[in-house]
Amino acid sequence: MTVQDYMIEKLDSTENQDRREWMTIGCDWAYFICKFLQARRQVEILPEEIIATKLYARSNEIERRALEMVCRDPNPLVRATPEDEQRLREADNWLDAYVDGKYLGHANWVAQLNAIPDQIAERQRFDSYHFKVAYPSPEIFQWIWKPRPEANS
Repeated sequence: MTVQDYMIEKLDSTENQDRREWMTIGCDWAYFICKFLQARRQVEILPEEIIATKLYARSNEIERRALEMVCRDPNPLVRATPEDEQRLREADNWLDAYVDGKYLGHANWVAQLNAIPDQIAERQRFDSYHFKVAYPSPEIFQWIWKPRPEANS
């Protein structure tokens, strides 16, 4: 840790430390991807659910850490219903096939996925306008948006 990092950490409020950790891990990417997977579910994705997804299995360590941070269990009394679990599996399976270049319909899901980079850019503009310090955020999960074969577009 550099002296500058040490001073920033000491001077930062707890809220800013949480925000800095969120940004430097790339949690905005994980947040919007989890919102995509959550779709019409009644509850947020739980930690034990996210680690069982194909998305998590494909992710590198940084991406996994971001997913885990986003899916921290805010209310341990709220549990997913079997229908919620099915909806997560369906979206996760679709995303897995999409990443493999298989177009399986659901043009609305494709549009939602393609909107995520714009949502990240908007979030970064918001942060730079409303906060004194804008923390750098890595562009994780970029393998989701890799070019697709023309036949499957």
